[in-house]
Amino acid sequence: MITIFTDTLSELKNFPELTYGLGIQFVDVQYFFDDGSQADGLLDFYKQLRAGKMARTASLPPEDFKDAFRPFLATNHDILYIGLSTKLTGTKNSFEIAKADLQTEFPDRRIEYFDSLSLSFGVGFLAYKAARMNVSGFSYNEIWKALEEERDKVAVLFTVESLKWLQKGGRISKMTSAIGGFLNIKPIISVNENGEIVSSRKAIGKRKALLEIVKLFKANYRETETKSPIAVIHADSENDAKFLAKEIEKITKQEVLIGYAAPTIGAHCGPGGLGVIFPSNKKL
Repeated sequence: MITIFTDTLSELKNFPELTYGLGIQFVDVQYFFDDGSQADGLLDFYKQLRAGKMARTASLPPEDFKDAFRPFLATNHDILYIGLSTKLTGTKNSFEIAKADLQTEFPDRRIEYFDSLSLSFGVGFLAYKAARMNVSGFSYNEIWKALEEERDKVAVLFTVESLKWLQKGGRISKMTSAIGGFLNIKPIISVNENGEIVSSRKAIGKRKALLEIVKLFKANYRETETKSPIAVIHADSENDAKFLAKEIEKITKQEVLIGYAAPTIGAHCGPGGLGVIFPSNKKL
């Protein structure tokens, strides 16, 4: 038997109707404000960010993996963990430490980290596919091969309200952030085939940035027989998210999921950021 794991960065907890009955297990990724506190829910988290607080995240410690995996290994389950791009996190290092310890306890069990080469619902998209295949009776190797084929065809496109969050996260320089803010420049950001965050396009103003995302979506959307999920994820920017979802639905004639970005994502993109994750012809 196989148990599919992912973490809360996958955004799948936004959509219980999508994951119901699939048996997906989650490891919680934690965040803390600079004073060591946490918010009282998502709305409070973004309220505190807007008020000037800074949040920080950290890689999952090995003990969290061991505590999550051990009960399933003890009942003869293999573990397939779908995680954030290893170019964006050091979590796989913790995973490997936990795996080494657990394999001494459970030498006959398979425990693997599948690198999604993605983030946010890009991770969730693959975990959802893996879980559907799992309940349909596919083998570990069959699921792994399908994920390898699929991960280069899941696109992530997003923009941010303010460049200062990317600057504070080390993605752009302080000078670029200041100039961009003055000119109201909004970058169009994606995750490339190496699992790295890149920005190759820009727009003046948020509405133009969203329309550029819609244009890119239309040019690259890959329709699937099973109507693979499309999700708009936002960092407390619900009206913009509804606008983006509506424009995409005009193209696909398919309902688009809308969900809040987890604090561990919102801490890096900042309040007001949003984007879409969808099946595509290629990484963008």
